[in-house]
Amino acid sequence: MKPSLPPWLQSWLPVQPSTNRAERLRSCLGALVGILLTGLVSAYAQGPTVTTVWLMAPMGATAVLLFAVPASPLAQPWPVFGGNLVAALIGVSCAKLIDAPPFAAAAAIFVTTGAMFALRCIHPPGGAVALLAVVG
Repeated sequence: MKPSLPPWLQSWLPVQPSTNRAERLRSCLGALVGILLTGLVSAYAQGPTVTTVWLMAPMGATAVLLFAVPASPLAQPWPVFGGNLVAALIGVSCAKLIDAPPFAAAAAIFVTTGAMFALRCIHPPGGAVALLAVVG
């Protein structure tokens, strides 16, 4: 017998997705291959460093968007490439221009969000890219 949740708690649950098992498996495999390739290319380009592993965190979030909800406006080519590129450039700039990391991180998120709005390339993992550029 399946336990039942109280009605007030059931209202918090999201609607069950209509994605079938084969599509879910394809999404998972796409994310696996995408992150594996990202890690291998990063390790080849800069050597096996801690930064390579850190870079994979925002790319993991991007992989979920790309492979699990590919029709989302956040998973389209321009937001993915533009959002990540803008975030990286702004994050590095803030890290170079602002000495205090908390202020540099806050400025990076502020400017990155504004730039992604202005350039119509909103991509939430870009926020992680900007922060990573500051702390990395």
